Amino acid sequence: MKELLWKTAGGSVLGASHRRRNLPNQDAWLAEPGLDAGSSFLIAVADGHGGPRHHRSDVGSQLAVRALKETLAWFFDDPESLPELAEDLHALWLQSVLADLEQRPCEEGVVAYGSTLVAVAGSGNHLLALQLGDGDLLLGFADGTIERPFEEDDLVGEETYSLCMDNAARFVKRRLFNREQAARWPDFAFVSTDGVSKSFVDGEAFVSVVANYRDLSAEGNSLKSTVEALPGWLREVTDNGSGDDATLCIATCG
Repeated sequence: MKELLWKTAGGSVLGASHRRRNLPNQDAWLAEPGLDAGSSFLIAVADGHGGPRHHRSDVGSQLAVRALKETLAWFFDDPESLPELAEDLHALWLQSVLADLEQRPCEEGVVAYGSTLVAVAGSGNHLLALQLGDGDLLLGFADGTIERPFEEDDLVGEETYSLCMDNAARFVKRRLFNREQAARWPDFAFVSTDGVSKSFVDGEAFVSVVANYRDLSAEGNSLKSTVEALPGWLREVTDNGSGDDATLCIATCG
């Protein structure tokens, strides 16, 4: 079976509403290996909740993507450990948060660091999709279709699941694809914080943009130009749409 080589890219901009209020970007992201193709990859975005109760969520989101990267470092050596993945991830994030709190105590405690997490990672013949809380995760296939591997959470309004919840691991959605067993294998992955999708008139318009990104990234060198254009496009998204921080990452293989 031919070895897959993945390229990744990502970008993030401070939301228009945060610029006006002199607040930091509360999103975090990670895209590896970047434009230098590799057989393993990770794209992840985390969205800090913001607001007075979550005043360190910019730190919480950074710790989220770091905790995921560290957790995955041993997961792909034993994909059968999928049932324990969520507990390991949450425990590692919490350990980092408590270490920060020891240095900088605050009344809100762990709640101050609240964040979501959305990611896709792959190594060899395995690909993992993972999501806690709001945000968007879509996969693309060779026939051009774009699909969501998870159903939306049954929550009201702006409610979301968060890493700062005591039982956060219970709500981590995860799906493992095995290339040797799959009838269809993703060749494209897209993850973004909800500041991106909320800026479109509806879900269909958003998915059409994701499909366009798949087409562009499949055209060889155009991925580099797509990456270079990301900050400007994301700034337009937040300025003309949600006003929230806007962050996305993509991965494509060939």
